[in-house]
Amino acid sequence: MFNGRRSRVTMSPVLGGGQPMSVSVEVVTGEKQRGKGGMPTTLSTDCLIIVSPVGT
Repeated sequence: MFNGRRSRVTMSPVLGGGQPMSVSVEVVTGEKQRGKGGMPTTLSTDCLIIVSPVGT
């Protein structure tokens, strides 16, 4: 059994110069459970941060 949770957050803050920035933050967490008692044997967490300017 592989249980995974994926969450994505997109923000568009405006800097002092008036230039909008597109910030995409994606967090992927996966938990693999094997054995007795449902104890997780593998726990992996990946964090992906993408910052891309818009209108350049």
